[in-house]
Amino acid sequence: MRINNEVVPWDAKPLDAKATGSHLREIQQNYGDTGVSKSMHGLEKTRGEVFAKIAMQHAGFSSATHEGGNVTKQTTDTINASKSSNTLPGRVVE
Repeated sequence: MRINNEVVPWDAKPLDAKATGSHLREIQQNYGDTGVSKSMHGLEKTRGEVFAKIAMQHAGFSSATHEGGNVTKQTTDTINASKSSNTLPGRVVE
């Protein structure tokens, strides 16, 4: 970070899962399924799958929410498909 033309270190505490869930809802509203998928992928890589799942639950995203919830089935499927534990498609591995 730069203050008065001087670069100074900046250390920000990471958000907790509840605050991250709130951000995920905003991302879904502004960027749709693609934004949520990219965000979940990044969260899983940087904060771990458990944290990402908890944040997803705080956002109101779960496999059950597409039935009457505020998240479409497509969003849920996109999130589940982006999980880092899934096998890479053959065309990516080659």
